[in-house]
Amino acid sequence: MEVEYQDDDITVISRNPLQGTLTLVTYDEDGDPSDIDLTLDKDTAEAMMSALMQFLMAGEGGDMPNLQIGRKSE
Repeated sequence: MEVEYQDDDITVISRNPLQGTLTLVTYDEDGDPSDIDLTLDKDTAEAMMSALMQFLMAGEGGDMPNLQIGRKSE
């Protein structure tokens, strides 16, 4: 099964402990979409960030990462 990230925000369910969901989309044989909610906690999100950073750092030339990481002020 293939799923796509659709640039949606993560829904924060709880801040302490940190929990949320990220919605991904898959399509059936007829092209009809179905949502898949990926449940996140702090440990899972950190592991995902590590894997995504490793992926981005594999880019070369024009595909080198261009990231800024900051924290929202409340």
